[in-house]
Amino acid sequence: MSARRWLVLALVAAAITLLAARAAAQFYTTWAWYHAMGAQEVWRARLAACALLRIIAGGAVTLFAFANFYAVRQSVISLVLPRRIGNLDIGEEVSSRALTTAAFVLAAVVGIILASSLDGWTSFLLARDGHLFGETDPYFTADLGFFVYWLPFEAELFTWATASVLCVLAVVVLLYLLTPGLRWERRRLYLSEYVRRHLAVLGGVLIILLAWHFRLDMYALVTDGSGPDGQFTWLDHRVGIPGMLILSVVTLGVGLIVIWGGWTGQRRLTTAAVAAGLLAGLVTQEVAPFVATHAATPLEATSRERPYASARAGYTRRAYGVDRVVLAPSSIAYASLADAAHAVPAWDTPALARAIELESRLAAYPRVGWTRDSTGIVGVVAAPGQVPGPGQATPRGLAVRTLGAEASTTGDPVREFVSTADDDVSLLEPAVVLDSARGYLVVPDSGQRIAGVPLTSPLIRMAEALSVQNLRLWLEPLPQPRPLLVTVRNVRDRVAALAPFFVQGTAVAPLVVQDSLLWAVDLYSASSNYPLSRHASIAGEERSYFQHAATAIVSAATGRVQLVADSVLDPIAMTWVAKFPHLFSRASQLPPAVRSALPPALDGAWATATAF
Repeated sequence: MSARRWLVLALVAAAITLLAARAAAQFYTTWAWYHAMGAQEVWRARLAACALLRIIAGGAVTLFAFANFYAVRQSVISLVLPRRIGNLDIGEEVSSRALTTAAFVLAAVVGIILASSLDGWTSFLLARDGHLFGETDPYFTADLGFFVYWLPFEAELFTWATASVLCVLAVVVLLYLLTPGLRWERRRLYLSEYVRRHLAVLGGVLIILLAWHFRLDMYALVTDGSGPDGQFTWLDHRVGIPGMLILSVVTLGVGLIVIWGGWTGQRRLTTAAVAAGLLAGLVTQEVAPFVATHAATPLEATSRERPYASARAGYTRRAYGVDRVVLAPSSIAYASLADAAHAVPAWDTPALARAIELESRLAAYPRVGWTRDSTGIVGVVAAPGQVPGPGQATPRGLAVRTLGAEASTTGDPVREFVSTADDDVSLLEPAVVLDSARGYLVVPDSGQRIAGVPLTSPLIRMAEALSVQNLRLWLEPLPQPRPLLVTVRNVRDRVAALAPFFVQGTAVAPLVVQDSLLWAVDLYSASSNYPLSRHASIAGEERSYFQHAATAIVSAATGRVQLVADSVLDPIAMTWVAKFPHLFSRASQLPPAVRSALPPALDGAWATATAF
């Protein structure tokens, strides 16, 4: 073997080794992070779900790809590769067995690449283990969990399957371009009969996927109808659903006929089937809705929509938790307007943050939390301090307390007196996790309080260095004693890694308890597939179901996260609390000072008020 080939093989081997080392390092560091956070069960569930999903999907697409690549291989009568021996050029024929092996290897590579793109493990677990709602819709008589759990997962599978078939089709076309069966000849594309039949079969598979799409659209009418704000209407019930069902069945039949007719060379039958499918689509999607809409008088149209509007009102109340609202006793009231004023802030959160930041020593991105004391409602504007480097003094975070119901004569916030060196500024513990922090941090942790990965051995340091792509973490001296690597320092990112199955609220609220700073984030069970309810834009997205599930409390000093589940859980939250029982705690387990400082769930309250 020549020196050039040895060099190429060495470079390839080195590249494969580096990629394998990086993958192993990522695997270990991910486990180590979840272990440090005390959330190994989330890591194990994600690993098991992704492995099962990718093995099944990868196996299916590998078999599908191999069947197509083997069909291409069958069209190759012989393959002769040139081989040079001395000054002689000798053609060497590749064996049939080698071609079949190459087809299988290529199919396996395609299957692995396509399967690796599947990462919807939360959707998979909900579809498999979701807690039933115990209520059925009036049109399909299916449990509401079918719409909330199964349909989103099925839609992800449909998208992935369609992309996979198109990728295999593209590879098949490229392979045929290497054969005489598909070529550009005399200014036109030439396809042999064998190639034409193979591509017709793949066209039939795409038509069957279109039938699957119509089936999903049939159920989607219940979650997102044709009426105002996605309301399910009489037209959807009496015309849309039957039309989609008929179109799905007809399209499935057309796809099967195209596969059989294309492979057997029945071109007229194939053309007639495709024409019948187009005609069915025209009738069900255009003609039938037009006739049904114009056949009724305006009075009849209004009358027939009443039961659908009534059903929507009931499902909307349940979707946004209106039925969970209870009437307070009439004895609960403020004695006077003056007493009520102490519980109503005169400042909104952004204005108070800006006013305090302009004249204080707070760091960037301050956050505002609201609490109560003997003076009334109090706004707390807090910002943590950065962790210093070796030999540096330890800065501390700051918090400014203001009387939320008052303003000075100049329109400025009125600060609440706090007994500290600065009178109106309280000092907080040094912070590791910042609300807006990015990147990683290495800190000494002799007290073993901070949630991070101990860099206790050269092998662990090397793995973490490969993971963060910075070899200095492996080679340079680290702060002592007990150096600890802290990653995922943004509060939202850290909560999302532990509870990706919940939607976060719009606010990250600071809780100042004694000399410690905590960040509180509301977590919600949310879905855009809950049937028949009104759609609303909540927390940045359009949703049809939104209920408070838990509150995430992140310690700014240690980075530890506590998920506090609600006392009353909806079915989605029940699923995840049952799945990860050690990840959640109850409010009764919190210290009283933390429990009393928890902010109200503003996004949930807004959603409930809108539905009410």
